[in-house]
Amino acid sequence: MPNEKDDPMRLCACDFSQRAHALFSEVVGQGLYRAEKREEPVPITANPEPNEVGEPLPTVTLACIYAAQGQVHQAIEMLHIILKKDPDHLAAQTCLSELKAKQALSSPAPSALRADAYGEEEDRSSRCIAVPVTPTAIFVRWEIAQTTLTLLKGCCPQGTLTLFFLLVIPTWQGSQLYPGKRRLSWTVKGDYLFQQLPQKAIVRVVVGWDYRGSFLSIAHFPLLIRSGEGNPCSRIPSFLHGYTFKQLGKALFGVRRRIGDPLDFKTIEATCNVECRVALLFLFVSKEIKDRMRENQETQYWT
Repeated sequence: MPNEKDDPMRLCACDFSQRAHALFSEVVGQGLYRAEKREEPVPITANPEPNEVGEPLPTVTLACIYAAQGQVHQAIEMLHIILKKDPDHLAAQTCLSELKAKQALSSPAPSALRADAYGEEEDRSSRCIAVPVTPTAIFVRWEIAQTTLTLLKGCCPQGTLTLFFLLVIPTWQGSQLYPGKRRLSWTVKGDYLFQQLPQKAIVRVVVGWDYRGSFLSIAHFPLLIRSGEGNPCSRIPSFLHGYTFKQLGKALFGVRRRIGDPLDFKTIEATCNVECRVALLFLFVSKEIKDRMRENQETQYWT
């Protein structure tokens, strides 16, 4: 026969008996059976109101935590509240002085901010623009930043503001160069009209500082290919700006593969596209370009 102590029903009954005895002992011990100890049950609402969280108590420790998190203004306000209640609070006074010192070092003065903004705006205004007005005339307008001009006067007081131009006329006998310059005195902004320019000429206009034979460029305008109406080159006004000799050599190689040697310039002019014509013009009419192509230099035509 099975042991009565191991009977599961008996064990379950003993467990319930022990729990009931413990609960009864707790009720008797706390006196909950008395009428005066009974409390009315709290009604449960469908939407209980959330507990309002008040503002944190201002302390020096909390102010230091705000400062460590980057909230310096909030930390300073909290320290002012502490000192308003207790003016002799030594820890608050020390922390406030340290925060103000760090804030003064990290943020520049308002005058410096205004000067930086003004200087940045002036630096952006340095420019030189050349606009073709007719097939043989170019209108040039320049504007130099006042801060840049002041710096140049301080470094090289004997220099002068100069408008430098370079006229390149490509011919079958070689490129013809016509450099020139015009002193602008101390004029910060102005304009000038270049007239009677030959067609198909390349014009480079630079505004800079001329000092004892050295020229420092301030603002420049890219290359312009001057040509009459109807010429395909007029559609690429700045095609050769920044072009390298290696790229021009590739264009020439493509022309030779299509047409073959010897090169017939009339056939090239009639069959090749605009880029090939410009490449051929600068690769064959200029001796300097030929020499540099033989040396296989990777330099720009204009720097």
